[in-house]
Amino acid sequence: CALPICMRTSKSQNLVRVRRGIPSDAEAIWDIEKTSWIETYINDALGITEEIILEYMQGKNGELNRSKIRAWEEKLSLGKEGKVLVATSDDLVVGFLFSSVHDEVRFLDSLHILRGYRRNGIGAQLLRMAFSTWFRGVDVHCYVVAYNEAGLSFYKKHGFVEVGQARDTSIKLPSGLPLPNVKMVRETAVAKL
Repeated sequence: CALPICMRTSKSQNLVRVRRGIPSDAEAIWDIEKTSWIETYINDALGITEEIILEYMQGKNGELNRSKIRAWEEKLSLGKEGKVLVATSDDLVVGFLFSSVHDEVRFLDSLHILRGYRRNGIGAQLLRMAFSTWFRGVDVHCYVVAYNEAGLSFYKKHGFVEVGQARDTSIKLPSGLPLPNVKMVRETAVAKL
């Protein structure tokens, strides 16, 4: 399947293009990731506040922002070690998917879409593209924050199954609180998207 591909979103009818990410997408990807974390991972019951998420993501005074953008620039330049797809609308990056390989196991590390573009099929399109190219013929593993019900539901809809709590991969926030993860796997034998 050749990149880029184009699709119209169901709600807005804007043309959305999916392509491989390039280093100049790094700042937009970082902004989407940071925004998505704030929108998704605040949890009053666990004491995970916006301030805690922001400190984890960018440091107390934003000092980590530049290094996070540089880290994305590196990921976008990796080749075999990591792959990034981006979805754009009118040249604005509106979502991305990042995958990597660790010990010969393929991981779907991140899939984030800007709030105004969610539930338009963009996440599914990013997954379809990844499964028709990078994930072809391999099991794919991912970790989803345990209380991210929308994320868990999305991955289940696309053939992933929960294989247990992932205590060893829980992220430790600056407050010392863990961000609990569930491990999910989509096996090769699962029907095509």
